[in-house]
Amino acid sequence: MRYFRPLIHQAVGHRPSPYLSPDTPIIKLNSNENPYPPSPQIFTVLKNFDGEWLRRYPDPYAQEFCTAAA
Repeated sequence: MRYFRPLIHQAVGHRPSPYLSPDTPIIKLNSNENPYPPSPQIFTVLKNFDGEWLRRYPDPYAQEFCTAAA
């Protein structure tokens, strides 16, 4: 029993870009690489960031927003 069409078996898989050493002057923007370090301000923000709310889905009815907007 075959699960895939022959065309699928003939397809060439993804070939990732070659790894570039860190000292190369090439910046691979297509890989979302950033040639600059984070802003020093971001470290201050992250030290004081309370990520507890990130582990839960938001209120589907947006009660807090609806109350503030009303």
